[in-house]
Order: sequence, then structure tokens, then C-alpha cells
Amino acid sequence: MTSDARVTVLMPTFNRPGLVGEAIASVFEQTFQDWSLWVMNDGGQDVSKAVEAVAGDDPRVCYFDRPHAGKAGTLNWARSRLVTPYVAYLDDDDRWLPEHLALAIAALDGAPESQAATYSDVREVRIGPDGRREWVDSWPRVRLADLLTRNVVNHNAFVHRRSLLEAAGPYDERLGVLIDWDMIRRMAARTRFAHVPAVTVEHRLEVDTTGRVASRHLTGQADHRRAAYRRSYLHILFKAPWSRA
Repeated sequence: MTSDARVTVLMPTFNRPGLVGEAIASVFEQTFQDWSLWVMNDGGQDVSKAVEAVAGDDPRVCYFDRPHAGKAGTLNWARSRLVTPYVAYLDDDDRWLPEHLALAIAALDGAPESQAATYSDVREVRIGPDGRREWVDSWPRVRLADLLTRNVVNHNAFVHRRSLLEAAGPYDERLGVLIDWDMIRRMAARTRFAHVPAVTVEHRLEVDTTGRVASRHLTGQADHRRAAYRRSYLHILFKAPWSRA
């Protein structure tokens, strides 16, 4: 699979036909237009019409209808086929602000080889029966020590060199949740992250009447958290010899 773009945007999707179009539209709204978007249907209902409604026949958008493999399995399938210098991520229920890719790519273009990833600030949005509540998450100068205890880098705000993903290894398909955090911690053990001090991502979650997050991605998080910690520590402490990313 070839691409002349500078960055591939990976978007796994599962049964969100009403939201995936908004996510795709936010990619088209980017001021940086040298991208390729891979929308990967993870064995859910067909969303090709929702994709086509926004993307039309734009050759930069590729739609893959795949058997269900989970988010980690879907990202690993994409990982083995990436060819662009940079990689970015956008969940099917979130959206980017227009300067997201431009600021991230500029930061990476100006960074040394030892700084292979960048992340920006995020507008966290909770949507519930009583309306919308939002605030900004900003974590300048994140270190590996911070990531070992808190998930402070949002995957949607994360852009990196493809070589870093090759050095970190595949996503852990044994994990049901915390997949992104596990990978970002492994990457932090191999490179420094550059912080873009701007809000470029809107991360949306639905909450119920008690204020608890209703997202299916967090279902069972408590059961998996201990395993996620253990596996991430093993990945970091016993990783293969470091290679420049």
C-alpha cells in the first residue's frame, strides 16, 4: 500500500454511523492537507455511506471493511502497512480543530531525531442528560514517570514518526482497554515528546444521569487496569535494545 502523503491518519470505527462523519469532516477541515485517512471498520455495521457522504471520491480517504479484531488488532493491521513518515490518530466519536496537523507536523519537522513524537492540549467534553460540560487538559513536559501512573497524553492529540511505532512494537491485543496508554508509555521509554501548547482536539464522552462515563471503551476498565499496568511495566523494563526513532 503506497501513499505520497506526509501523514497517515488512523481511524478505527465500530458501530458509530452517526458520529464517524463528524470525525472525518474534521480531518477535511485541517489547514494541513497533505494527509491520507484510513477509516477501518472493525467488524461493525457498514458505515461506507457515512464515509462517502463526507469524503466523496477523494483518493486520500481509504475505507477498509474488516473482520472484528478489536482496536489493538485493527491498529496492528494498519501498523504493518504504513509507509508515510508520520502517523496520527482520531477516534470515530472525537474531532480535531483545524490547526491540529499543521502544528504537530511543524513541531516534528523542527525537532531533533531524539524527539520523535508530539502531543497537544485537549478540550475534554462530557455530554449528558443535563447538557454539555467541558474543560481543557494541558500537561506540558510529560515524562515517562508521569505516564507510568496517569494517562495524561490523549491518543487523538498524539502524532509521531512512523519509525517510533516500529521501534515500540505492536499494540497489545491482550488488553481490552487502556490500549492507547500502554503504547504511549512504551513510546515514552524510547523518545522525548514535544508539547504543542494549543488546544487542537475535542475529546467527547457521554455520561449518564449520575455523571459516570457511559462510553463502551471504559466498560470493564477496573478489571483490566491491573493487567494493563503489569504488561506496560514489562514492556518498558524488559524492552528490546533501543533503536533511534
